[in-house]
Amino acid sequence: MSAKAPVWVMAGGVGTLAGPILAVILLQWLSLKLGTLHILNNHVILGAIMMVLVLLPKGLLPTVKALTLRLWFFGQSRMTSDATGGKVPSDV
Repeated sequence: MSAKAPVWVMAGGVGTLAGPILAVILLQWLSLKLGTLHILNNHVILGAIMMVLVLLPKGLLPTVKALTLRLWFFGQSRMTSDATGGKVPSDV
């Protein structure tokens, strides 16, 4: 059980408080559901999740937050360029 604590922190994000809390809830729920399904060993699925988390060094919550902000600002910039027809008025 104590080996799961670093996994929760790594999954949620080291610099956040809400991230590891959400990671505990999500990973424990996932482990419980996978354990009752008996389709795959839940350790295999959790190991695959850990391999993905290695690619996200900041953790899941900060990465999702950054991705959401990036997509939001990308959508905002597209809406402003679409409103002008893609052209910026020139100073004459």
